[in-house]
Amino acid sequence: MKPKSVVLLSGVLFILLWGGKASWSREGRTVLYATKIYNNRELTTADASWIASHADLLVTDGSGDSFAQQMKSENPDLKMFRYFVSCVVSDGKRPFGTVIGYKELSIKHPDWFLTDSGGERIKLSPERYLIDPKSEGWPEYWLKQVLKVTSGLPYDGVHGDVAHTDIGRFVPQAKHRFPHEEDFHGVQERFLAALHEGLNRKGKLLILNNFTMGSSTDPDYLLNTRIHNCDGFNQQGVVMKWRNQPEHRFVNEKHLVRTMEIVEESARRQKIVMLGMQPSPDRREIAYCVGCYLLMKNDPWVYLNIDWAGKYEHMRRLFREYGDIINADYGVPVGPRYKEKNLWKRKYSKGLVVVDPIKHTFDFIPETKY
Repeated sequence: MKPKSVVLLSGVLFILLWGGKASWSREGRTVLYATKIYNNRELTTADASWIASHADLLVTDGSGDSFAQQMKSENPDLKMFRYFVSCVVSDGKRPFGTVIGYKELSIKHPDWFLTDSGGERIKLSPERYLIDPKSEGWPEYWLKQVLKVTSGLPYDGVHGDVAHTDIGRFVPQAKHRFPHEEDFHGVQERFLAALHEGLNRKGKLLILNNFTMGSSTDPDYLLNTRIHNCDGFNQQGVVMKWRNQPEHRFVNEKHLVRTMEIVEESARRQKIVMLGMQPSPDRREIAYCVGCYLLMKNDPWVYLNIDWAGKYEHMRRLFREYGDIINADYGVPVGPRYKEKNLWKRKYSKGLVVVDPIKHTFDFIPETKY
């Protein structure tokens, strides 16, 4: 497909799926909230209704399939993505998000699997085997299986996982196959481009999980290369890192500034950005995440994602205890962010956003007081 055709197709897809900017943000909501619902087998219709009323973008695995139609009918503006792992095959027990059929594929297509230096197939977990991104037939097979699962369900696209920039760091057993990042980059991106194009042909979008801001050999890798092979991404660790690393919970200001630049440029290119954050259940940390989001907010492309490991009960607790922060009406941005001494600020129609990346605080000064 020629580049001009790709651009045209992408524009048509967004017009068809999103219906224009006005349909994204519900009245009185400054924060566009994204959440994930994984492995919640006890969800009820009442739960689904609550989720539909609080989320603007939802990523769900199979446990949400039975409620997809209901949630879409109750909130037509809810953007829904089905989670899949893009290069893993399950042995048949179907760990969430994977394509099943390992035994059949291992016989028909043994060359599809990634092997270590000894020729043994590499497992991501005891039940999941990694696909070699060089395999020719896997993207078409994956697309067929994904569309089969989502057929008849109102998903706007797919949220894909296991897409790396440096496979050696995440899967060291594959180092012999791809000893340098550059050896892997071209292969990985051709693989992702095939998945992306296949989904777009069917009117579906692809959001990727990005674990790193870029490769160690190219700091602009995400924007220069990967962003062309997806319709958006969930960027983890943009403001706060994992909860299990309390001594390194907050990113430094340099990382935060770089994140803001990447988010701004991605939104300018009309790519969805989910700001993945994992604060502890602390009001100050929640507020800081919201404040940083407001600095980066760019409707209709940027979403806040605080969901504490994707569990529904955690999402409900989040809104119960901190809904006043997330649901507050801050107005609309009326200017770009700017730095004043050690503080980052941005003017909104109803006040001034003030974020201190050193003390990790967020303040909102109403328009009548500044």
